[in-house]
Amino acid sequence: MRMKSARQLFFLNPIFFEAVLFFLAGGFCFLLFTSRATGFLLINANHNAILDRFFIYYTNLGDGLFSVAVVLLLLALRRFRVAFQVLGAYILSGLVAQLLKELIFSPRPKDFFLLKEHIHLFEGLTLGPCGICLRHGYIFGTVYPE
Repeated sequence: MRMKSARQLFFLNPIFFEAVLFFLAGGFCFLLFTSRATGFLLINANHNAILDRFFIYYTNLGDGLFSVAVVLLLLALRRFRVAFQVLGAYILSGLVAQLLKELIFSPRPKDFFLLKEHIHLFEGLTLGPCGICLRHGYIFGTVYPE
């Protein structure tokens, strides 16, 4: 099966790509016109219990146990090629995340604000630099490449 070109994908899914472009442009403008601290406090002020619960579980999808479970499931389904791609993506994303954390110092919000501002934190969740977004991108990009 031949992969479609980016142009074909765009013309087959124009509403999706227009929505993505809209959100990217909005996010870019938000980042351009607000400082890091102001932006964090604006977003942090809008929280509720349902989203808190969702993101606690979603955050756990980025840990090693979930990735190992995905690899084991793929091996059990005899999808060896995809299993090794996911394993390789997980290892590579972990290495890249650790490298970026060593090269770029950026304190976590809890350390950045200390006791200056009231920030909403999840109960029962340890905050630390983890590179979860990077791992999700690698793993889902491997499992769903098309």
